[in-house]
Amino acid sequence: MSTENNSELQYITVPEFSKSLGIHEATAYRYIKRGIISNIKNIKGHIHIHIDEIEKTKEKANLNPVDDRNCYLTTYEVFEVLKKDGLYIRGISWIQKKVSSGLIKKYMKFKNKLYIHKEEIKTLKHYYFEHYNANIPSRKIEDYYTINELSLELGISKKQIHNYIYENKINAFKFLHAKGSIFFLKSHLSLIKEKIGYIDKYNPKEYLSIQELISRLEKHKIHVNDSSIRYLIYTKRIPNYVMHLNKYYFHKNELSQFLNYFAKKGDYEHNTHTETPEQEQKQNKPTTNFLTVKQASEKLQAPPIWLRGLLKDYFPNSKKVPAAGGYHWLVSKTDIDNFQKEYYYNHKTRMLHLIDHYDLNTLRSISGFTFDKLRLDIKKGLLTGAIKINNRLFIPIQNANRYLESLQYVLDTVYDTHKALEDLLKHYNNHPPPTDLIKTSSIYKKWVDIKINSSNARPSSLRGYTLKFINLYDKMLSYFHEEIWTTSNTKIELFLSNKTLSNELKKIFVQFLSYCENQNGINREKKYLYYYTKKDPAYSEKNIYSFEVYHQYYTHVQNIEMHITNATTCRYYANMWAYTIILLTNNWRGTDIVHEFPSIELDSIRADKLSWFKTNKLTMEESQSIINQLYIKLRNAVANKVSVLYNFYVSPNLIESLAHSLVISELHKRNIQNYIALPENSLILGTFFFGKKIVSTRVSGMDQHLNFFNPSPQLKDFDRLTMNRSTMTYLFYSILEEDGEDADLALEITKNTRSHKNSDTTAIYIQAKNKDGSINRVSVNLLNRGMFGWLYNYILLRLKEDIQNGQTIEERTDTIKELRNSISPMELEKWAIFLQTIHTNKNRVLDEIKYLPMEELKTLAIKLFTNQMPSKEKTGQCLVYPNCKRKNLKTCYSCEYFIPEKMVLIESISELKRLTSSLESTKYDAIRKRDSFFLLNIILLIDEAIKGFGIDVVNSFLPLKEKTQILEKVKQHLLL
Repeated sequence: MSTENNSELQYITVPEFSKSLGIHEATAYRYIKRGIISNIKNIKGHIHIHIDEIEKTKEKANLNPVDDRNCYLTTYEVFEVLKKDGLYIRGISWIQKKVSSGLIKKYMKFKNKLYIHKEEIKTLKHYYFEHYNANIPSRKIEDYYTINELSLELGISKKQIHNYIYENKINAFKFLHAKGSIFFLKSHLSLIKEKIGYIDKYNPKEYLSIQELISRLEKHKIHVNDSSIRYLIYTKRIPNYVMHLNKYYFHKNELSQFLNYFAKKGDYEHNTHTETPEQEQKQNKPTTNFLTVKQASEKLQAPPIWLRGLLKDYFPNSKKVPAAGGYHWLVSKTDIDNFQKEYYYNHKTRMLHLIDHYDLNTLRSISGFTFDKLRLDIKKGLLTGAIKINNRLFIPIQNANRYLESLQYVLDTVYDTHKALEDLLKHYNNHPPPTDLIKTSSIYKKWVDIKINSSNARPSSLRGYTLKFINLYDKMLSYFHEEIWTTSNTKIELFLSNKTLSNELKKIFVQFLSYCENQNGINREKKYLYYYTKKDPAYSEKNIYSFEVYHQYYTHVQNIEMHITNATTCRYYANMWAYTIILLTNNWRGTDIVHEFPSIELDSIRADKLSWFKTNKLTMEESQSIINQLYIKLRNAVANKVSVLYNFYVSPNLIESLAHSLVISELHKRNIQNYIALPENSLILGTFFFGKKIVSTRVSGMDQHLNFFNPSPQLKDFDRLTMNRSTMTYLFYSILEEDGEDADLALEITKNTRSHKNSDTTAIYIQAKNKDGSINRVSVNLLNRGMFGWLYNYILLRLKEDIQNGQTIEERTDTIKELRNSISPMELEKWAIFLQTIHTNKNRVLDEIKYLPMEELKTLAIKLFTNQMPSKEKTGQCLVYPNCKRKNLKTCYSCEYFIPEKMVLIESISELKRLTSSLESTKYDAIRKRDSFFLLNIILLIDEAIKGFGIDVVNSFLPLKEKTQILEKVKQHLLL
């Protein structure tokens, strides 16, 4: 054993070896690779080199010190010598390359520096003169042109001269006394002209370029392009031309020959006759069958420069016409229509895409396969129908679907408590504890099982927790050598100060330590708590968006015209549009939004594919029908973190925006779902997910999502938590302002929107501001939560008024009349008794509210806003819950204590149709009288909804035509 240790002492590490020779570590590794260093050994996973290799390497790699320093120069010194002698070389890299290539034989390396023997300067000069033809024929400055003089002599720019030097068509010389300047030998002028294609007889005043010739021809009503002229040259129909600097030029005298040629060909109308003003106006009138490039690009929703690149191949009937200062293109409307049937501009890739096709990159993202696999499957015929356009492959969506389904490629994305406990047990079995930690290990396993079984975490979070528990288990086994509850405070503190232990693991350890000591009846004098702050000093748990920025978010999402194009071409854009709206009107957690938001049924609307939105938009009725679906589907949504039911709201002025964003997101999802069992493919907001075997979410969005804010760069600083806090804060203050100074009411309502169990938790999220206006009055209708009707309106009226300075009795009476003036009677004589009954009942309830103490009314309002006063109908509240005044009624629609919510319209429509059928079929007056009373109450409720929400919204539940038809149908059966 000692012999082995002694032999290891003869070896040193690579850094120590490099330092002793004055070379980099990378150089040492390179010498090992080349075999210059051979005696090496692997000690504890690291390469070590025998000390004898130091001298051997000096010999083999020429690393001995320079004995005669005067005989050697550094590379920079060699460069200076060559520059003095007039050699035009670029830096020391040229010299180093000659050493590497073996041209230079006598050189030395010492302490990472290269030394070249003075004799090698002759070698370098000889090589330069031989290969670069750079002999300096004259040292007289007057024998040379400067670059400015040569530019004037040849009539070309200095930039073009530099290009010729780069192409080795012109030789340049440098002189020491003229630093930074280059010169050209005058005797080489004829050679220079020959190499660059300069013609002496060319005179710009006498010759026309091709473009100048085309301009002259257009004055004679001849419209030709560059290709037409070149065709005449190639076919030798116009032989009289010159080539100057590789460009074609024609003498002005040749213009008549061009005119005669095109006149015989019939390409233009001879203009010897005089056109009438009417003919000239008709000829100059723009054709209605063409669009300019700018107009066409707007129609195609693509950049003009992109469209110009496609004119030749995709718009064959386009034509070039003269315009002020040159020409412009006109694009055929027919070509545009044909193009739109097959192609579109993808804003995400900024490229041409085929309609109803995936490009290979999109298919790669969907499938998770590599490009190589997809190309191989195309070659094998497994993936059929591939079309190649501009070196890019496109596959029909239907073919791609069949391909993906045929692979039966399903991934296991479910990670539940059962799987977590399996992973933990497997790790415990593979890593048994030492004998002195058996009890600690047993308690830890029990504690972790309790934590895992009580967790409501999503699969991705649960997987993260499991890994942390495993990591802490390993750390404890390697550090502690006695049961933890017997360990001294000093050792525990050393463990907690370990930099390799993350903050999260320290926090978990402190929790386990407390549990472990409780289980063993240990009361340690010193108690441990672990708290850590965020690393980012700018981070603040109280940070919210300013009202101005928050309002910009609120208005940004409402611009349907601006967003709809990008949303239909990019799923990330559409998802972020919907996600931002949801955060602006709800206080849901980001993970719950992306997991819980349901798919949209599209049967009730006209949109069935993304291309439909190019020329159409959803109506208000269609938008409301989408929101109605969400109210029903999200009725039982649960906040995953606290297992409390969520409340879903939509601010009225965000209904259309949310409906558009969700329908487009649903269509995107349908285009890619059913291939792989991943949330990103099966959920409507699937782009917020990433990963395959273990799926995670990025609830503040990825880079692709943030493109949604490109039109407003000041909004790109998007953060989900900041948005949550902002919405909760502004909701709190909007309620507070609506209600004067009752913060308890505001806090309770805000708590309910977040689905917190405790108001103290809600208060943490709310940014406190002074009453001096530091938070502006929120004008974004955050308080509108969907309740309506005369009773609801009167409660709000009482909450807003000051008891000491309230309305007069006359004013209040006018208000009540306004609130109950819901409809115009169809037939007054039939409605008189009914309305009198309603009037009496309403007044009784209004009097109860009017004389209710303000504190009791506020308590009642809190319960109503937080859904603590349920009625028999799920979609409404009861003012006197739990003391029902109409126990004999099956429904609440005719009860004066019922406060309806918007979604009651869904149920009331069904009830209206049921009552209509009953009235038509019954033979008994008692039933007819009872159902008439119920039906007319529902009619009043519907009319109150029209007043509260507008005709368009109610139409989405029950078209008013249908309501009128029902009344006409049953009015003869009504019995009051």
